Amino acid sequence: MKSVKELREMKSDALTTKLNVLRKELFQLNGLRASGSVAENPSRHRVVRRTIARIHTLLREKAGEQ
Repeated sequence: MKSVKELREMKSDALTTKLNVLRKELFQLNGLRASGSVAENPSRHRVVRRTIARIHTLLREKAGEQ
C-alpha cells in the first residue's frame, strides 16, 4: 500500500481511480470471507479498508481547499 505521503502527492483524479480499484478489491475480499474460504493474505482486508478511508479523507481535504 502507498503511504499517506504518497497519497497526498496524487491528484484528485488519480485518487478517485485508486479508490475505485480498492473498492473492487474489497468487494472481492468480502465475497471470499462470506463464502467461507480463506484469502491468501487475511490482513489485506484491514489494509484495504483503511486505505479507502484515507483516500476519502484526502479527497475531502482537497475539496475544502478549492
